Order: sequence, then C-alpha cells, then structure tokens
Amino acid sequence: MTESTSAVEQAVQARIAAARIKVQAARERRDELSAARRRGLAARHSAKLRRLTEAEQRQDDEQTTPKENPMLKRTLTPGTPTGIDDDIRDHQYAIVQTRVERIPKLIKGLRCQEPDGCTQPATLATLAVEETTNEDDVLGLYLVKAPDGLPLCIVVCDEHRCEASHDLYFTLTERQRPDGIRAYDIPGVHLDWA
Repeated sequence: MTESTSAVEQAVQARIAAARIKVQAARERRDELSAARRRGLAARHSAKLRRLTEAEQRQDDEQTTPKENPMLKRTLTPGTPTGIDDDIRDHQYAIVQTRVERIPKLIKGLRCQEPDGCTQPATLATLAVEETTNEDDVLGLYLVKAPDGLPLCIVVCDEHRCEASHDLYFTLTERQRPDGIRAYDIPGVHLDWA
C-alpha cells in the first residue's frame, strides 16, 4: 500500500509543482506586461510634454513675428472652363471659392466653420464643382449637393481659406487634397441656384 500511496503522493506533488510553475509564469508575465505598460505610459507622457513644449514655442514664435496676410500668398486663378475641367477630370472635383456676399441664398452673419473654433465672421464660401457647361461663352457650374439638395458649402474667414478647400475635398473623397488641385476664385460672379 505504501507504493500506491507514494505513487498517488508523487502525482499530487507533481500537480502541485506544475501549478506552482504555472502561477509563477503567470506572475512573471503580469510583471512583464506591467513593466511594458509603465514604459509605454512614460514614453507617451514624455511625447505629450514634448508636443506641448513645441506648441508653446510655436505660439511664442507666432506672437513675436508679424503675421502675414494669407490672402497675399494665393495666386488668383481665373475660373476658366479649361482649368476647372482639368481638375474635375484629374481629381473628380474642382474647388471654387467666392465671397459670401456673392451668394444671395447664404444666411448672412455666419461664423467661420473651421473646426479649430474660429469665431471670426465668414467671408468666403468654398464649393465643389462636379461638372461644367459652357453655353454661349457663359460658364455654368454643376455644384456638388448635400443630401438636402443644397450645394455642399463651407464658409470660412479669410485666414482659413486654404483649410476649407482641403476640408471640403476630404469630406467628398475621404482623401487628402492633392497638390495639383487648385481652389479657383471666381471674382465678380454672383452665384445662384434653383
């Protein structure tokens, strides 16, 4: 009987030893994961501090250097049918910008719609063109429409005109606006839609 008891005891001892090894391995794995988590948190925290420091530095630089007028950086590209048609062919859409007062159906007094929280009054309307027509040397634009049937339009202040064209193109295609696509100004043209 002592042999069978010792065999049972040996089996029990082996199971206990295996359980201890398993518990020890789980403890070591938890310790390794905990250490990796702490390292990750430390890395994210230092990256956050670095980003905040860089943002403060940029803000200080912006406050000390005179701000340029973004309107001066743009080149006026007259909205000729050829250029707009090229952009529609190459990029699916052409982007058009005009002053908000040239669109009678826009609600007056709108604020800039740039998502960074700008509170300036909107001065520019950014629209997307999906097709053009040229009858009797008069340029006609087929504007991209929202589900409610009105043209898809982002109104912004002068400072955010570039961002608006990028945002509108991204809204339509879920892609970043390519460098080759331009935002056309249509000076002196009043837009109206049915």
